[in-house]
Amino acid sequence: MANKRPKPEEIVTKLRQVEFLTGQGMPRLNAIRQIGVTEQTYDRWKKKYGGMGTEQLKELNRLQKENERLRRAIFDLTLDKLILAEAAKGNFYVPLVAAPALIVFVLRDAGWHVNDKRVERLWRREGLSDLFILRGVPLYIWS
Repeated sequence: MANKRPKPEEIVTKLRQVEFLTGQGMPRLNAIRQIGVTEQTYDRWKKKYGGMGTEQLKELNRLQKENERLRRAIFDLTLDKLILAEAAKGNFYVPLVAAPALIVFVLRDAGWHVNDKRVERLWRREGLSDLFILRGVPLYIWS
């Protein structure tokens, strides 16, 4: 069974423990061994979390979560833009039933991970209907 990775709060506590032990005169390597990690792991932890308090660590975690949320939002908006762009280009006539499926096919062929229901929802939200498109210029939009 694999060992569990320590949480950042536990890492900060272990770093403080090593600082305390070395301050009492214990050699650094012995202090590192006493907390149960290798010197390489200690150096990596110190580089990442050195000098951080628990409040700063909580703030870092909050910022990382917010950053991830914003990245997902940007990805979603980019994907919506691509879906609409695919709907507006090409030389094809697409009935309302098949248009979202064609867009899903084109985007998946381009390497995007696309949800069918999302494309259909976006198609309806934008009020799109049957399209006849020639060289990127919509000639007829039937509702």
